[in-house]
Amino acid sequence: MSIDPEAFATAIKATIDAAIDNDRLNVYAMPEADPQLPAVILYAAPEFITYRRTFGARGVAEIRFQAEVRVAVGADAMGATSLIYAIAGTGTNMSLFDAIGTDATLGGVVATCIAEGFSGVTERGDPATPYLSATLGITLAEPRS
Repeated sequence: MSIDPEAFATAIKATIDAAIDNDRLNVYAMPEADPQLPAVILYAAPEFITYRRTFGARGVAEIRFQAEVRVAVGADAMGATSLIYAIAGTGTNMSLFDAIGTDATLGGVVATCIAEGFSGVTERGDPATPYLSATLGITLAEPRS
């Protein structure tokens, strides 16, 4: 298989979309100029692609994404925090960890996909439109062709 980051991001989005409550959460395979919140936005992680995680004729590459969760604060900071906690937790129809766990191959697009862990929650944005943000690390392993 080839290393196709756009196809991987699209497959992550599709897997999340199929498993979560889409009436409450918008998922974007790539950054959007003005995403509808609450949202999950996929980004390339700082250590995006390691081509030679293992060596040999069919060595394995490692590809990392970050799924940033954004929830508007508005007048209800507690409600925004509660939603982030539901998305970061497990056992709910909003759990990103559970969503990715429903199909570790992302529909056959990649050899293995795992959700790693969430960052802490921070407030971001400008003063007029603040939002809470937390990031889930996602790691894919794919044989090099």
